Amino acid sequence: MKKIVLVLVASLLLLGCTSETPKGNVAAPTEVGYQPTATASSPGEVTTTPEPKKDSYAFGETATTREGLEITVLGVKNVEKEEFTRTYNFSVVSVRVKNAGSEQNPFYAISPAMLDDRNQQYDQQLMFCPEPGEPSGNIYPGITKEFNLCFDRVSPEAKKVKIVLPVGLVERTNLVFVTDSGSIVDGGSING
Repeated sequence: MKKIVLVLVASLLLLGCTSETPKGNVAAPTEVGYQPTATASSPGEVTTTPEPKKDSYAFGETATTREGLEITVLGVKNVEKEEFTRTYNFSVVSVRVKNAGSEQNPFYAISPAMLDDRNQQYDQQLMFCPEPGEPSGNIYPGITKEFNLCFDRVSPEAKKVKIVLPVGLVERTNLVFVTDSGSIVDGGSING
């Protein structure tokens, strides 16, 4: 009986100590903003070193998620809309999402936010936002979608504006886009 136990323990130890060395460019899944670089210092040894994560993007710059979604905030314009006897003033944020990956990927930007350098957060406006509205669901490879997000109008005292897009349904990543308020254009009015 002792010989059987001894043989089993020795077998388990041998199995646990053997491994294959990875070959080629091996990289773990990365977060938004990471671009891994693989280096080999000796045959069979691969070291992956992530570059620093980018904290924010300028309007017009593209953030790429690890799933291959390329997300760009195109710009912001202030608009007004007359509805019955009231005029609504708000800011429209234009966003583009492209699936540059090889598989369909879900896109959900749940609870986006617009803030300024004066620590003011603007409420999202859903009722009168011009089409196209925010997409949700799967975006297939090679497909590009553009949509609008609407918020209360940016204060004229604001010098910088930040758009925060929480991307993902289960694993969320906050993509932050920043611009000077001087780049916000007056878009006129939207007919009802």
